[in-house]
Amino acid sequence: MISLRVSRQTQSRRSEAKTDDIIKPMRKLSVLALLAFLITGCNQTSESSNTSSVREFLASSSKPAVLKFYANWCSSCKQYAAAFEEVKLTMGDKVDFFEIDVDESKYKGIVKELKISRIPETAFVNIERNRISKTLGPISVSKLEKLVNELLTQ
Repeated sequence: MISLRVSRQTQSRRSEAKTDDIIKPMRKLSVLALLAFLITGCNQTSESSNTSSVREFLASSSKPAVLKFYANWCSSCKQYAAAFEEVKLTMGDKVDFFEIDVDESKYKGIVKELKISRIPETAFVNIERNRISKTLGPISVSKLEKLVNELLTQ
């Protein structure tokens, strides 16, 4: 009986040691994760916080803006992505281009304000922020360039 108890106590100590080997690194990771959260969570910019209006969203922009509303699950949005990127690369020095995922809660205010109910939808906002035109559906490169040039002449 005594030898049986010793072996059980030895096994118990071994399992406690194994548990400690697991728990100690997890505590360190938890502390690091908490620190990372506090550092990044406390330094939120206006882009990452909830945005209630187009004016608020575009406050840091000094150029006309093109806002593409999309969702990751939308096949038409995926088709439109290449054309949007191409025009963004060629005309990005004259106009600010933004991609807004309608499924992200931080953009619900903008989606509601512009009455975006179907996607992809593109909004064109002039520099004074008082004129907004919208186009529904995927847009070709040539049509998007034409619409951006029209925006620049407003």
